[in-house]
Amino acid sequence: MVENSVNKVPKGPKVLGVLSMVFSGLGIIGMVMIMIAAALPSGRSVQIESVEATKLIVFFLGACLGYMLAPVGGLLGIISMIIMLVKRSRKILWLPITGAAIGMFAFVGSIIATAGIG
Repeated sequence: MVENSVNKVPKGPKVLGVLSMVFSGLGIIGMVMIMIAAALPSGRSVQIESVEATKLIVFFLGACLGYMLAPVGGLLGIISMIIMLVKRSRKILWLPITGAAIGMFAFVGSIIATAGIG
């Protein structure tokens, strides 16, 4: 039996779509970590100075995820979506679209959450 090539999803764009979702999910985790770092208190007392180190570590890890991996997830989603549209495989087109949207949301959310750190 010959498979219909229109309904067959190419493996390359599918893998890019899954990677887009993974990187975008890590970007969301980074955005939440930046929001947690923004919510931690800051001041000059001895007790709060120990919280400052925790705040900086949480912010650094969140910024690495939110600023580096979220845009990569968004770009991978856009590339995968373009490849799927060119190859006319619209069966799982929702995967790269969702990955791109979540990646861009996580990146913009990370920028907005950074404004709350003082």
